Amino acid sequence: MTTESAQYAIVGAGLTGAAAAWQLAKSGADVIVLERDRPASVLGSSHGSARIFRYAYPDPFYAGLVARARPGWDELEEASGRRLITPSGALDFGVLRGPRELAAVLDEVGVEHELLTAAEARSRWPQLEIGTEALWHPGAGGIDAQSAVEVMLELAVRAGARVLTGWEVARVRRSDAFGAASRGRSGYTLTSTSGSALRVEQVIVAAGGWLPA
Repeated sequence: MTTESAQYAIVGAGLTGAAAAWQLAKSGADVIVLERDRPASVLGSSHGSARIFRYAYPDPFYAGLVARARPGWDELEEASGRRLITPSGALDFGVLRGPRELAAVLDEVGVEHELLTAAEARSRWPQLEIGTEALWHPGAGGIDAQSAVEVMLELAVRAGARVLTGWEVARVRRSDAFGAASRGRSGYTLTSTSGSALRVEQVIVAAGGWLPA
């Protein structure tokens, strides 16, 4: 059985895991990413080119998170030289979406938007049958999820991170302190389904739909 060590282990190389790896490695941390298949796997939730980037959530907490995340996406695009969010804007209408309530949330978090009457919205988008007020916010777009994962991991590796593919975590357990860098703290031992082991100070689980296993 082979044993490696790191400061951080990130379980899962989807969007969340790749983002954590990039930010930690950029800060100088010793990071290793463990992926049961391959980054942005077809078996995970970050595969493919189309995810929605939008601010219009009914809870200010989530809308605020998007506003805070946008500078990070801008930084990622600048660092990689690739466009990862294709701007399109987003239109919300219908009773279930509650355009006026969504507009109040965007007011609260400071996101550009327009609240239109049904007639105004139909005039602008005559191909749609719009029977309620409509919320338009131009900052929305589409995320290329798979490319974003690949770019973040590329930048993470460039900053010193390691990515292990085909490394399926079977067990995580607390272990005794190890190495001078641990400064007497306990850490964790991760064991793969093939018997390989990894000892780390901290574990970040970004396993998505595989979390129950």
